[in-house]
Amino acid sequence: EVVLEPTEITATIADVEDAPPASPTTSIIGGVAPTASASAVFSTPFVDGFPQGLEYDDCLAWGEESLFNGNYLQAAEAFRAAMLQRDDDEYPKFQLGLALFGAGRFSEAVLALDLGLRQSPSVVYRRFEIDQAFANPTEFATRLGMLERHLVRTPGDDGARFVLAYMYYFSGNLFGARSALRFLEDNGVNASYLRAMSAESEKRLTER
Repeated sequence: EVVLEPTEITATIADVEDAPPASPTTSIIGGVAPTASASAVFSTPFVDGFPQGLEYDDCLAWGEESLFNGNYLQAAEAFRAAMLQRDDDEYPKFQLGLALFGAGRFSEAVLALDLGLRQSPSVVYRRFEIDQAFANPTEFATRLGMLERHLVRTPGDDGARFVLAYMYYFSGNLFGARSALRFLEDNGVNASYLRAMSAESEKRLTER
């Protein structure tokens, strides 16, 4: 029997307004929104030996603790397990994207974020403190630096650039988010939630 200690990680989402959601029909990863389910997209485990039979809440707790401790693939597997139990809940999809970002698996991170954003587009109108999911600001900055260096080497990786925009946006770097989003728009990327994030970035910058 697996016994989990109560996690000390708090949710990283703080709702500040319930804006009316737009129904996205386009995706960052392929024009018309893909119809593949989460179970089809993430059918392969990230690690071997992950405990079977954990309840949904235990999977989330395991994932958040592993994420905080820097065990990113273990965290990804926990969030994958939670996502497969409740495909109607967008939260583990966003957390899976965050864990995969931490692991440097950007092409998979964008898939998870895309699933979450297409399911719950109104999330772009909320405010996250996404860096608090990591052990400290330096660790988050280190992971962000890995992504930035990846994009220096492969500037045409639109999926990774969207992950960068997402991380900037939900950690409060609105200037960085705006720049990354504009780059994607100039590059012909036309996802519905991308446009919503770009408009909201401009709105928040004018509030400062």
